[in-house]
Amino acid sequence: EPEEKLKMEMRDSAELYYLAARILTQLGRQPEATMLTRRATLHNPSNLSAWRLWMQLAQSEGNATVLEICRAMVEANRDEPSVHFELGALQMAAGQFDDAAMSMESVVRLAPEDPAGYAGLIRVLLASGKHAERALDCSEKLVQLAPLAKHYDLRAQTLAVSGGMQGAWENLQRALELEPDNPQYQFAKSQLEKLLGRQP
Repeated sequence: EPEEKLKMEMRDSAELYYLAARILTQLGRQPEATMLTRRATLHNPSNLSAWRLWMQLAQSEGNATVLEICRAMVEANRDEPSVHFELGALQMAAGQFDDAAMSMESVVRLAPEDPAGYAGLIRVLLASGKHAERALDCSEKLVQLAPLAKHYDLRAQTLAVSGGMQGAWENLQRALELEPDNPQYQFAKSQLEKLLGRQP
């Protein structure tokens, strides 16, 4: 019981530090706000709001610092899919494609029914130009989980990269059935039709 009471007190103090940091951020007092967000994460490493505010405050220091904080957030919350996704997105933006793919694979492992992880992983793999088979598998799972236009478009991209132009065209056709006025899908489909010799 005393241990549980201490944990509750630590969580409460972390929340107070976080709320004070938010107020200081609004007042433009960033150094003090940063110090309080750090204290909040020390008192309660599961307080994701504090971690995220700390990363926001660190943006002026550059991507390397934000990445370092995000890695620490992941270390403290390894079973939380969203933190792996955030790290993967930051790594992708930094051109760290192999690391980003590993982070997105963690999202898929922890939340196998969440389409966001598959979509994130596909984007990383397409950007890296590696592991086309894995991207194809993920895109198939993605449209099964959530048959949305943007997911059919991702499926089409993975098929096109692997040389499956006919399949890519079919998936773009599905995307356009769901969003007929989307200019991006219209353009991609017209380009594919040229490649397939379907335009006069």
